[in-house]
Amino acid sequence: MKSGRCRRGLSLPGTLICAFLWSLTAPVFAQSAAPATIEEWAERERDRILSLGEERGWDEAHNHANMSLFRLALAADVRKDRQAWLITAETALHARFLSNVDADYRADIARVLLRLPEVARRFLFLFNDNDDATGAARTLLLIHASFPQRMADFPSLAAAMAVVHDREVEVRANENTKTATSPDLLFAYFVDQRNLMWVDLRSSSPHMLCYVVDATPELQELFWAAGRFGKRSQIGSLYHQIQYDREHYLEGKPKRVSREGFTLPNIERYGGVCVDQAYFASMVGKAIGIPSVMVSGASESGEGHCWLGYVRRQGSNYLWDMDDGRYPEAKLLAGVARDPQSGHWVNESEIGVLESLFSRRLGEAHHARSIMEGARLLFGSEGTPAPIELRSTRSRRRGADAADLAPVAWKRSAGPEEAEALLREALASARELSEIWDLAAAMAPKLDRSALSWWIDQSARVGGRRWPQFTFDVTTRMLSKLDDDESAMLAWDRVVSRYRSRPDLALRARVAAAKRAEQAGRHNAAYQAYEQAIKEYSGQGPDVLVALDGAKAFLDEKGRHDLTAEMIGESWRRTQRPTNSTMLFDQTVWARIGLMYAESLDRIGRTSDAQSVRRQIHSARPAN
Repeated sequence: MKSGRCRRGLSLPGTLICAFLWSLTAPVFAQSAAPATIEEWAERERDRILSLGEERGWDEAHNHANMSLFRLALAADVRKDRQAWLITAETALHARFLSNVDADYRADIARVLLRLPEVARRFLFLFNDNDDATGAARTLLLIHASFPQRMADFPSLAAAMAVVHDREVEVRANENTKTATSPDLLFAYFVDQRNLMWVDLRSSSPHMLCYVVDATPELQELFWAAGRFGKRSQIGSLYHQIQYDREHYLEGKPKRVSREGFTLPNIERYGGVCVDQAYFASMVGKAIGIPSVMVSGASESGEGHCWLGYVRRQGSNYLWDMDDGRYPEAKLLAGVARDPQSGHWVNESEIGVLESLFSRRLGEAHHARSIMEGARLLFGSEGTPAPIELRSTRSRRRGADAADLAPVAWKRSAGPEEAEALLREALASARELSEIWDLAAAMAPKLDRSALSWWIDQSARVGGRRWPQFTFDVTTRMLSKLDDDESAMLAWDRVVSRYRSRPDLALRARVAAAKRAEQAGRHNAAYQAYEQAIKEYSGQGPDVLVALDGAKAFLDEKGRHDLTAEMIGESWRRTQRPTNSTMLFDQTVWARIGLMYAESLDRIGRTSDAQSVRRQIHSARPAN
């Protein structure tokens, strides 16, 4: 988890007060002639706000920057005024970031950002609410202190380092923990070894480089990996190259690699279990510039497993490959991986959809973020500020000193409806950008059914056939915001039909519908949804346990313990027994449902049948 978050977002409390303050201070920054275009206006606003930050403080500058972006969002054309959007949004992000940095670092990092504009741009458009401003500032200052020219030469790398290493980067592989080395030394490693890197550290998307710079092996391990595996274009085979420690897996003996020291050379020498295989392949990948993640998940029987995800090229595009080391029975179940920027564990589909962003021109991502920030202000604001005023066409013909001004007509108004329409424009520029989907989810309670359906349909286009879990997660977030329980339950029924080819997701949708019915006090409807989930999807993943608990509570309340036992027994018979001996046997779905079944049999006096079930479970348990 992150050690800290931004204290202030881009909401616009006190809009009218900000407008009043702006009207008081504007004359201080007046220029000899009014701007002739919105782009020129944006440039002057940038200069005014940056000067204000240095002279009066970045909290005040932050309010003024928000007001400028708010006014632009009301007036500017998304396509024709593209450069004005970029300038104004970057200024707002700049002031917002500095207002959240601790005072001890604020002046120094402000100077670095002004001195290195390309580093500033790539960093500010990457930085988001999940990042710690002071931690990111410390990392940038640390790198700049030792390598100012290299930082200027590799702006994407510097940006990625800042948002990933804004707090300690740590990876746990069961009993072993590895913590990344100092960010300045890691930055120098990547630059020094750039000729062995698969990815271009100068031109690649900072979003993609985040999945490279979260390397945790010590420097000597990284140099070892680069020397041994450098210039590779794929790392899937490295997962399978590591010998499996069966003594540990089957008998629970301490792993040899843990005794000798958890390093990349030792993992290659002594082997390990699945998490060690995934760690080795992933970290070797990072050492040679291949974006990678360790993915954790479960099979249909509930057995835990860890495998590899990494980026490969297909023509001019980048694609995530999330299947090396994955059990065949886990192919249709989603795994989770650590997002290096937020530090959170997220569904692999949330990372997978970023493959299109990796292939997209950086300017498109910046443009989408700019529009999204404008939409956020429209959504959270009320009132109408003073219009943007430009020199009129007649004034431009008469000379620069002419005083004729023409206000720019508003194209939009503040409020949820116009904000949602503007957010659609952001989606058109970079539909994979996570900040867009975060804002769409926040807007959900204010959207009508048509708009809500539109966003869910768009998420299906983003997720496609490769990442259906992304669509499911967006749907879940959207529907959780709905106040109308009836609409939400109907929507979940449609979700079930959409995921017929993914029974694990259809099961989750049934369970979600049941929970929503419980929330609405419709207990019979909830029971029916739980019962459907159990009958249709037992054996399709661990969520059936939730359905069993819900249905059991309903039947027990009615005193129908006989029906409870019958229901659990049928579910157990349809659930796959673990295919491999595993130390995590008691956590498998089959074992857990079996124990539920034995308890329910005891409750209705069928003691001998309960003992028989327990014997079956015991005989399947691996010997230690």
